[in-house]
Formats: sequence, C-alpha cells, structure tokens
Amino acid sequence: MGGPAARNSRKDMRQKLLSVVTCLALCLTLLPAAALAADGPVTYLQRGWNGSAVTEELRTVETYTTIDSGTTQWSDGWYVASGQVTIDRSGEPDPDDRCVSVTGDVYLILADACVLTIKAAINLEQGASLTIYGQSGDSGELNALIASEGIATSLTLCGGNVSATADTIDCAIGGTVDENSGGYIGNLSIYGGAVTATSDSGVAIFTGKGYGSVNIYGGTVFAASTFGAAIGGGGTFSMDNSICNGGDGGTANIRGGTVFATSTAGAAIGGGSGANGGSDGGPGSCSIGPGALVFASGGLADIQDTSQQDAWQGTVFQGESGQVYGGTVLTSDLTLPISKTISSTTHTFADTITVGQDQSLTIPQGVTLTLEDGSTLDNTGPVFIYGSLIEAGGTVTNPGNLRYMATGVTLDKTSLTLAPGETAELTYAITPDTATDKRVTWSSDNQAVATVADGVVTAVAPGSATITATAADGSGTTASCAVTVTAPPSSGGGWWGGSTPVYAVSLADAEHGVVTVTPRSAAKGGTVTVTATPHQGYELASLTAATSKGTEVELIHQGDGSYTFSMPADDVTVSAVFRLTLPFADVPNDAWYADGVRYIYGRGLMTGTAADAFDPQLTTSRAMVAAILWRSVGSPQASYAMDFADVPLGQWYTEAIRWAARDGIVSGYGNGAFGPGDPITREQLAVMLYRYAQDRGYDLSNGTDSGLTSYTDADDVSPWALQAMEWACGAGLITGTGDGSTLSPQGEATRSQAAALLMRFGQAYPDW
Repeated sequence: MGGPAARNSRKDMRQKLLSVVTCLALCLTLLPAAALAADGPVTYLQRGWNGSAVTEELRTVETYTTIDSGTTQWSDGWYVASGQVTIDRSGEPDPDDRCVSVTGDVYLILADACVLTIKAAINLEQGASLTIYGQSGDSGELNALIASEGIATSLTLCGGNVSATADTIDCAIGGTVDENSGGYIGNLSIYGGAVTATSDSGVAIFTGKGYGSVNIYGGTVFAASTFGAAIGGGGTFSMDNSICNGGDGGTANIRGGTVFATSTAGAAIGGGSGANGGSDGGPGSCSIGPGALVFASGGLADIQDTSQQDAWQGTVFQGESGQVYGGTVLTSDLTLPISKTISSTTHTFADTITVGQDQSLTIPQGVTLTLEDGSTLDNTGPVFIYGSLIEAGGTVTNPGNLRYMATGVTLDKTSLTLAPGETAELTYAITPDTATDKRVTWSSDNQAVATVADGVVTAVAPGSATITATAADGSGTTASCAVTVTAPPSSGGGWWGGSTPVYAVSLADAEHGVVTVTPRSAAKGGTVTVTATPHQGYELASLTAATSKGTEVELIHQGDGSYTFSMPADDVTVSAVFRLTLPFADVPNDAWYADGVRYIYGRGLMTGTAADAFDPQLTTSRAMVAAILWRSVGSPQASYAMDFADVPLGQWYTEAIRWAARDGIVSGYGNGAFGPGDPITREQLAVMLYRYAQDRGYDLSNGTDSGLTSYTDADDVSPWALQAMEWACGAGLITGTGDGSTLSPQGEATRSQAAALLMRFGQAYPDW
C-alpha cells in the first residue's frame, strides 16, 4: 500500500527515530550516574563583596552530581555533598591517583550537617577553579588538603566548614610546597563560613612565591604552622640538615572577617622560616580593611609586612596586644584574653586592645566585648557602645571615654491635632537607660504649620507637619509625631473669640535650653511669665521680648530663671540664647575672646591646659593648629610618607601633620624640619588657614589688600604670607593688636587669639 514513495518515507522516519534514540543514549552515558539520580533542586548561599561588606543571597541549582565514595574526577559543573561521605584512595600506588582531581570550573555545595572527608587531597589542575558553598546553616564540613598545580588556579570559599591538615612539608590550602622555596596558588578568596588550615613545615594557607594572593572578606579563618607562615610563604624541612630557605610571602588582603594566624618559627602573616643557615622568607604584602579582626602571632614576625600599616583599618592584634586602626566597627563577639585551639593546640593571642587618641571603636547592637581577668581596654580614644561591654574582671583605662549610645527614641504621642496658636508638649524616652547622652534635638519639617522648641509644639497655620526628635549623641536614632493644624472658626470675633482683643506670645527657636511661656496669649495688661532653663553644661546668655513692630518689651527677673512682662497691645516674640558654660576660671564671660573659646571648646577642637584653666595668653604651637584642622575634618587617616625629621611616629600630632602635609596645608621650614613644638606666628596661622580653605574649596574672593594696608606694620608681613594675610584681613578673620593700628604678623599667636580667629573662620564658612 502507498507505493514506493510511501515506503521510502516510512524508512526515512525509522532512520531519524533511530538517530535520535542513539544520540540520547550516547548523551546519557556521558552523564555521571549520580547526576541522573539528583533528587530535586538544592539551595546554597551565594556570598560576594559590594566594596564595603559581604553580601548574601540564597540561590538554587537543579542539575548537579551527588558525591559518593567513588566521585574522584570533578569536572565542569555542580557537585553536592550530603550525609557522611569518605573518599579514600590512599592505597593507590601512584600519588597522583590518590587525589580528587578538579578540572574546569567546579562548584561544590556542602549540604547542612554533611561531612565530606577526602583522605588525600583535592588537586586543582592548571587553569581549574573550585568554589565551595554552604547552605543557610553553614554546618556542612569538608576535611581535605587543597592543592594547586599552578598560578592559573582559583579557589573560592563562600561557606561551610573547611578543614585541612598537613603533617609534613605540604601546604594545607594553596599549593605544592618544596623544601626550599614553597609553592604557589593563583587566587584564594574567602567570603564566609569557617576555614581551619594547619601545617607542620609547610604553610597553612599559601600566598607566596610572588604569584599568589589571598583575599579574606568574611567568615572565620584559623591558620597555624610550625616552620612555615600561617598565611604566606612556605616553611622549611630537610632530612639531611642541608641549608633551606623559607618561602616568600605573597599578597594578603584582609578586608573583613576574623583571622587567627600563628606560626612557631615563621611569620604569622608573611614569609616562612629558614633552616640550617638558610634565609627567612620575604614579607610579601599585607593590607587590612575596616571590617577585619586580625590576631597574628609568629616567631619570625607577627605581620612581616608593615609598610602599609599607616593605611590599615580594623582591629589588629600582634602578639599579646591589639590596636584599633581608624574608625573600627567590631563585627563579632570578642572576649579578652583570647585563646583559640587550632589542631589540638591552644594559642593565646591577646589580652590588651588599644584605642588611640585619634581612633575609635564601635560595638554595634548584638555584639559583645567581654574583658575578663588580666585583660585591658586602653581607650584614649572613644568607644561607642550600641551592644554590650562586659567588664568581668578586666580593666578599662579611661571609663570617661566609654559612650553608651542611644538605640531607641520613643515619644508619648505619635499624632497631634491643634488649632492655630495652641500648644502641646511632647515627652521622650531614650533607650537603653545606660545611654551616656539622653538628650534629643527637635525639628519640624514644616515650620509654617508647626514649630517645636524643647518638645513644646506650637501650631502656626492650617496644614500638616512632622515633628522629629533625634538622639543628640550622633547615633541617628529618631522618633516622630504627625501634627495636623486645623483651620480656625470663621465667626465670633476671629479665631481668638470674644470681644476683648487677645494677643499671642510666640517663642523663637532656641538651642541648648528650654523656654516656656504662660499663658501663650493675653489681653493688653495681662501678666505673662517666661521661664528659661538651660540644658546641663549651658547657661542663659540673653533673654529678650519684642513686639511684631520690633519694640522691646521689658522683662522683670523674678529669680530662679523666671521672668514676667506686661502684655502690650501687640503680638510678642520671646527669644532666648543659651551658651556653653566654660569650666575655665581664667576666661571671664565679658572677655573679648570668650565666645571664641566657647566655639572651639564646644566643638572639641581645643581643650583646657587643666580642668579649670584655659591659659588664654599661652602661645599656640604649630602642631596644635595642625591637629585642630585635622580634627575638624574627622581625623582622617592619610597614606603619605612625611620627610620631617622632627615628627616621630606615635605622637599625638603625628597623623595630623601627615594629613596636613599631604594636602599641602603645611610644608615645614624647608630644611627637613617642621617644628611641631614651635609657637605659631600670626602670619603662619593665616597661611595654614588659607591653604586649608583652598583645600576645602571655600570661596576666597573676599580678601583684598585694602584691609592689610590700613595697619602701620603691614610691611612686616613676609612675602610668602602676603596673599594669606590679605585674605585673612579682608575677610575679618585677623584684626589689629594693641590699639588696633598694628598687625604684628611675626607675633606669636596666643590661644585666645587662635580661638577667636577660628571662630571667625567658622562664621565666615558655616560648612566648616
């Protein structure tokens, strides 16, 4: 039936079907048997780095190979280990056959609660990459050495618990190690989980030979070696006592996480130890970022490369003492003295942590710093505590520098409805009760509708406004109240009602104190009481009352901060100014420089020479002015090599002068000296401020020579200071001395003069 054409068509169809079946069968034989048995999708935790913190994202993979005891060839694709799996090929005669071989790009997921043990090693072939993930619990385990066949390899650890122990000269994680020079790896990145690596004569985590790098962004890393570095170069081992050289350290970039590194003879981070007259390994390089917590203890060195130490951030313990670098945030619980057991050996890392004068340590919510017996927190700089500090027998050298921060602000009302002219008071609470500063600042986002002064809300005109209370300690914690002001009634003699005119009393915004008025409206001749209460540390500087036409209203002092006035036939505005109470007996309130001292002292830029003395006539040093300007921009860490022979490391002014020199604000005397203790002259002070203003991009167009030439000694200004002095005089920053006719450019600037000049500078440039 159908004839020759139909028969040929059926034959072609049978041949095509046979080809498809054959192809499918061939494809199935190429897939690992375990892959075909994959039981549904598997989740894993992807971690990465956004430039400042580790990111996390839960992802899913559906096609993978399930690892069993015979899975020894890992090639491009996904692999999942679950349950208890041991791969033991230790009986193979060829050492290469004892290892699990990795080729191509391999991704391994350690399922929660799994234990994958590889008796020999995982060997990354040239050009291979291996990425290891954990699941949401990060409880999966991998026990294996991880070796490398060359520099074009990549190992990424995103989670799980990875342990590697080398008993001889081998490297635990990173590369082959020989007796003289160490091995190498391309790139090792750690984003999370826990990594434990130990080696006897080799290196625990290898970065050396000038090729490799280890980049630690998160997680916890434990690395220990006897002769090699914990992180860095290979160690030495010789059966015949021949000369052996230690391996050089490579590149270690520690951006975050917690790192414990210890080596008995080598560097904790750096090079390995030489033997029998051989040389020690070179340091490599080490950089440390703000999220890192590093504990390093080594025989050759704790951290061998300190060339980048000025740029380090984070908390770094070398030996038994720790140092905070920059503004550091503690990212995990820490108990001092700290000891860790690595491969059955207990290592004591540190019992002291130092926060320098220009550094700070932050303990965030959910994190605890515990000081046990024998430990010390040496805190010349501030410690900001959002979490917990437990003093369990340890010592805090400067309790006054512990700042317990606000973590919450609450208001007694979250909404208000008022008519124009009405007032309501908001009360607030700060948590925790141990907060050092329990003050708040008040603000209104629509002062045309409602204003606020020390919690008293005044309705101005119909509309909506949000009143916000912000913790004054800089924590940024806030609470808000929504205010609705309704329209006034349209009858009955205006919104005040009645036939007798009634006039309103309003309060101008005041800082650092509370002003109350009773009543807030009155007929002509009525008595109004004003009470002005300064905040702690402040005092009332002035209190005035004026009508809407600007006529002053007499205030009668009744004592105890209370004043009264008789209501005129006009609305009245009451204005109060509170000022900082100075602790200095030698700064009278009416002194010409008193406001300058308040300004500079209140901003924390200058302190007294004693608890109750400012010494206004004492000269100001060059280092002091550099430190003031440095503090005004947040005490930044500057990476700059100074060439001033008289500015040693570790002094209170060192980093300030480094920053000022880098930014061109100071240049020294030109002979290699800066003269940090030399009194600063008035023209030197003008030059430093001028260069600082240039560096900050301020407008310098208001300086002209007309201000300078009015002084009889204008010719005494040094040529190099002429432009700066013209600017300072034209801007009103520097005024005359004596009877006002002289400038005294070579005269030494006193502390009172410096305070007044800096106040004028701040008034001229409010952004300062």
